[in-house]
Amino acid sequence: MASDSFRFAKARGLCHPFSVRVALAFVLLACGACSSSSPSTVSAASCANDPRVEAFSVPLSAKGASGTNIVIQNATPTMVQEGMNDWTVSITDSNGAPVDGTVTIVAAMPDHGHDSPTPATITSKGNGAYEIDAINLVMSGVWAITISIASPTLNDSATFTFCID
Repeated sequence: MASDSFRFAKARGLCHPFSVRVALAFVLLACGACSSSSPSTVSAASCANDPRVEAFSVPLSAKGASGTNIVIQNATPTMVQEGMNDWTVSITDSNGAPVDGTVTIVAAMPDHGHDSPTPATITSKGNGAYEIDAINLVMSGVWAITISIASPTLNDSATFTFCID
């Protein structure tokens, strides 16, 4: 037995295949308009000109709030890119003394609201040097990579922001 709404639609020719296609196209267009980017969201194609990003050229340093200096000393590949990235970093306090402690890294896409799907591997080499392997930048867009250090004398972090085209 057909429902009353189906009979109503059929009686007015709204179940015709052309009508269904037009209605579907309207819904798809409406959904596309709802999901358009806000002014603060930058598409992957244009992120190279985003004022938040910095050029990737080693050595590259960033300072934390407490004056900690985190320097990317070496990178493989030499330019940050989509996929796996390995870095050698050095961490010094505000006086330039090497800091040994527990290092963590968060690779996040601020415009997408998600982090890298896999954690990087961090190995202390001593004297404030660390190998950070398998930084997984899975897609194009703006990436904010925050490296944090926790030691008995210091807790600080610094963020590097890059565009992956």
